[in-house]
Amino acid sequence: MSEVSGIGARRHFSAEEEEALRRDESTSSIVKRDAKTNVEIYGTDRSWVATKHHQQSPCHDPVASALEIGHAGVEGLEIAGLVHLGVAGAVGGPLVGLALGTYTLAEAHVKADEQARALAKDNAHVALIGALDLPTSYKAARLDGEYKHVARGANTPAFKMTEAVLADKKGRATLQLHADRGMHAARDLTRSGVTAEQYLKQHPKIADTYARDAAFREGFDAYLHAAAALAPAEMKAFEAKSAERDGWYAQSQISFRV
Repeated sequence: MSEVSGIGARRHFSAEEEEALRRDESTSSIVKRDAKTNVEIYGTDRSWVATKHHQQSPCHDPVASALEIGHAGVEGLEIAGLVHLGVAGAVGGPLVGLALGTYTLAEAHVKADEQARALAKDNAHVALIGALDLPTSYKAARLDGEYKHVARGANTPAFKMTEAVLADKKGRATLQLHADRGMHAARDLTRSGVTAEQYLKQHPKIADTYARDAAFREGFDAYLHAAAALAPAEMKAFEAKSAERDGWYAQSQISFRV
């Protein structure tokens, strides 16, 4: 997937882009429409890898755990000769085993559906990251980290989705606005002297937007990455590009803060 130059290459917004920015369409709605996907994306989405790990957690399915414990318990009692329930005792183990098997099969279908949905969301998140004007090193860390399992070659779903989002100039401008709002919130955080956890707790509206809006979260995390990882000259260039867009927002009377 080719690197995205971002909307920072343009000098000002078109009338159509200004209209779109004022509508302030949600990130999920824009990506869902442009990428022609049936999933919605949010800042709190688990990746496919994280979804698998969560499913494998003992705490993920207490019902299955209880059935397994019950099955083991019945078998243990029968083996030890401590249950004398006649026929009921004889069929107790098989019935519990049948219930466990039936439940496990249903659970497997549910888990497969969850993973398929997570993969579809991952493709959409990759498209969003590709369409935003963010530091190259941050985008590489995201695409080669949490989303390294997502195929991004020509004709893959993620590639096609990215092309579709990039082709929507009005939607893309709005996505960047959401990311820029996240960057501003992160900039304020770095100047506050508190941790990210404390800052989000002190600013519930920002915390809610961070969880709800995937583009806002990418912008927020990208700024923190830049502040920690970029060389001074790179950070200066990054801040200058952000300030340039702020000027366009101000000129068009578009709020770029949450």
